[in-house]
Parts: sequence; structure tokens; C-alpha cells
Amino acid sequence: MSRAWLQWRRWRARKRVTDDAVSRLLSTALPAADAAIGDVELVALDMETNGLDTQNASVLSVGWVIVREGRVDLSSAERWLVSPDEEVGSSATIHGLTDSHLTDGRDIDEAMARVFEVMALAGSGNIRSMAEGVSSATIPTMAGMVGALSGVLLITILTRKSEREVGLLEDSLT
Repeated sequence: MSRAWLQWRRWRARKRVTDDAVSRLLSTALPAADAAIGDVELVALDMETNGLDTQNASVLSVGWVIVREGRVDLSSAERWLVSPDEEVGSSATIHGLTDSHLTDGRDIDEAMARVFEVMALAGSGNIRSMAEGVSSATIPTMAGMVGALSGVLLITILTRKSEREVGLLEDSLT
């Protein structure tokens, strides 16, 4: 993808956006094409949701940290809990967030405005790179959830089997 094409796409997107935070993000300069990765500030972003369906799941928390000069700057780390549109449900077994944790959560628009602000100040402002990063991050998250859910299923099966065996043993002793 050429730099000129990316700049044009950002200009075009900025004309369509009504949100000030997103507009500021799209207005930030791209890093130099020959910049070393260690010279570019990056934003590592993490989101927790109450499901895997990106069209229907609600964001429960947003966290980020800035990477400067190739090093994670822990002093820049922030985490915002978000008040979801619906209950957390069984996803709490994965991320540990419960409905009671989120009672004082912030509005999703406020949280995302802060994310875009941080990205505009620290990150490259490259929405496509951010989207690709979020997309690739969901693969290991989903793999982890499959592993965790497989474990829950195995425990459930073993618990039922042991309860059945205990019942049979009790019946045979009486």
C-alpha cells in the first residue's frame, strides 16, 4: 500500500467522521516511511467483551499502554471499565469481570474517545494498522477462550461422571 494512498484514505475518512476524537486521530501525521520500529511510538490496546461475536458483544473494559523506543512505558498504562448494554454472563469465567465490577463503568463513547486521543498523541494514527492489530489479537484471545471453555467442558463431564459413579457405589453398598 502506498503512502500517498494511505494519506488520501485518511483524508477521505476524516471528511466523513463526525466524532472529534476520531478526526484528531486521523489528522495526526504518519511516521516517516523509513522510520525504524523502535523510533515509532505504538499503543498496545486490549479489550474485554462479553462474547466473541463482534457485531453483538459489548465492550466491558479497555486498556492500553504506550510503547516508546521499543520499551513498554508502564507509567502510561490505563484501564477503563465500561458500563455494558447487557449482562456480563458466562464470559466472566474468562476475564474475571462481573456485573458488580462494572456498575460504575464509563460510557463506551467516553472510553473510546480516550483511546483515540491516546492513539493520536502517542501512536501513528494509522487506523488500518490498528484494525489489523486488533484483528490479529482476537485470534489468540479466541484460541485461549476455546482452551478455557474446553477445560470447563472437561471438568463438567468428569464431575457428572464421578457423581454418577458415586451414586452407583452408594446404591451397591445399600
